[in-house]
Amino acid sequence: MKTTKWRVIIADMPHREDLFAEIWIDDEQFGEVYLHEGEPVIEVYPHRTTSDWRFDYNIIKDILSEVDKFIKSMKPNSD
Repeated sequence: MKTTKWRVIIADMPHREDLFAEIWIDDEQFGEVYLHEGEPVIEVYPHRTTSDWRFDYNIIKDILSEVDKFIKSMKPNSD
């Protein structure tokens, strides 16, 4: 498999109440992660040129680990 570049961008839009995380893979937006009723939701977008997304399992694991840090910073502390 080819090397995949990815990034997570924390975004804020006027039409949304809360911040959300955009997930970009190889310069295409893969999806978004946001909180809905206090729980994280991932919305995956269709690939623009192929019928599916394919990349090494560890890539998505690393991306979700990064997004998890963001989600934990948004949730109120229960301690």
